[in-house]
Amino acid sequence: MFKGVSEEMYQDEKIGVVKETRDGKLWISLSCVTRCAGCGICTGGNTAGNIIETDNSINASPGDRVIVSQHAWTSLYISLIIYGLPLLFFILGISAGFYLFGSSIAGFFSGITGLIASFPAVKFLSKKVSCGIKIIKLKEES
Repeated sequence: MFKGVSEEMYQDEKIGVVKETRDGKLWISLSCVTRCAGCGICTGGNTAGNIIETDNSINASPGDRVIVSQHAWTSLYISLIIYGLPLLFFILGISAGFYLFGSSIAGFFSGITGLIASFPAVKFLSKKVSCGIKIIKLKEES
């Protein structure tokens, strides 16, 4: 990191509620944070929040409030994978189709094919990157 900057400054923490536990996994409902409340992409317009899946390393049970912590750069990496990779495949497909077939129409359809071909890669890579989530159990409020 930078001189004088601690690793904790790059941690992003959110409070969530455990919705379900099954087979050593947790499904946690996270409330939508202020900086991304207007977007609606990850929640599909549901401002109540989104659900994440992670390992149940703290033996939490449904209804427990937990702190979900991840490195702040993880969000950037996931955004780059979700938006950048399909765009790259689309542009490469257009270029390949245009240069191989010499037609703009062929380039467009090759671009669409490249875009569709990027979806399995996006799914695989987004699961690999999102593994950096740590769960800390909160004390119950009295």
